Amino acid sequence: MSVTIRAVDRDGLELCTVPLPHGGDPRAVLDHCGYTWLGVKRAWFGEDGRLVIEAVAGDRPTPEPTTGPTSPPVESDEDVRLAPGELPRVRQRIAAYALVETERGVLLTELSEKVRAAAGRWTLPGGGLDEGEDPRTGLIREVWEETGQHVTDIELVDVRTGHWVGVAPDGHVEDFHSVRLVHTARCAEPTDAVVHDLDGSTSAAAWVPRTQLEDYPLAPMLEDTLTTWLSHLPTP
Repeated sequence: MSVTIRAVDRDGLELCTVPLPHGGDPRAVLDHCGYTWLGVKRAWFGEDGRLVIEAVAGDRPTPEPTTGPTSPPVESDEDVRLAPGELPRVRQRIAAYALVETERGVLLTELSEKVRAAAGRWTLPGGGLDEGEDPRTGLIREVWEETGQHVTDIELVDVRTGHWVGVAPDGHVEDFHSVRLVHTARCAEPTDAVVHDLDGSTSAAAWVPRTQLEDYPLAPMLEDTLTTWLSHLPTP
């Protein structure tokens, strides 16, 4: 899969359309083009198979393009070992995640041992999209597989990326670029969380009250963002 960032102004007029390079961060890409990221509107797969992320952007105080990198520095897992002449396998993963809260709490999932660097940490339910799969459709599927919950009223609220070199579950070393589409969603009839995909990346699921979130070791993608994302939700 490949990704395109389409920036529009507050009135929906197109400002620029640029590819997201491997390892790239959408905010840095727009900054490089002379615009400031103000938020995300929607995401869809075009007829050419590329994921289009439409973001609302504004002019920077100094509108000239920047010369800084569009990709943050690449992190590397401690156990990475490459043979002489070996190069990491380049892989990009587009995934959709759901932020869901009911009177039972916030819906979280625990990462299994298949997620080597973050096993035992808790994250939002969600996962990788199939080729050309609508992000909302994929999100509904992933939430059901990982928690047994049915969700509706899905709204895209943020896009986050990660870039690192690490060992994949199959033992290969990967130059991995993660593009995460974060949505809010509604669960009208919450039930006890049950993991249906028993051979996947999720080992457990739970509804966690906000007052108990600090008791759970969070995955890196949530450590600095969960509080911000929760602000998009009303307290049940």
